[in-house]
Amino acid sequence: MGELGKGTTLKDGASNVIALISRIGAFGVTKDDLEKTTHDISGNWKAFFAGLGDAGEIPVTCDLSGNDTDGQIASIADCIVGTEDTYTITLPNSEASTFVFRGYVKSYKIDPQINGAIKLDLVFRTTGSTAYPGPVFTV
Repeated sequence: MGELGKGTTLKDGASNVIALISRIGAFGVTKDDLEKTTHDISGNWKAFFAGLGDAGEIPVTCDLSGNDTDGQIASIADCIVGTEDTYTITLPNSEASTFVFRGYVKSYKIDPQINGAIKLDLVFRTTGSTAYPGPVFTV
């Protein structure tokens, strides 16, 4: 049986929680495909091996809060300056699985809704290696 994602947290390197998150987009790792086909390979099939990894971008949507100066507002400031930091996503599953990555805030957009909360869209760009400590994910 599955577990609810409600309660997932995103923290920066100073353990500041980014508040009022309504959505964290899918995240994981992709490896480049590098071809290793040779003239003497058996059969008519290409052969490949795994190249460099990329943990990509992680989109996050929040309800904007000017009171979240250590989370949302700090992330906007980090985007403007280009600060790289360590971030931790902690899942509320029974293992409290974590996803730790280095990265920076690539972009932010503020989306004022006519009939709803003002949204803050952040995009985190991972850089370098990532780690999945815990029982569920391992790199």
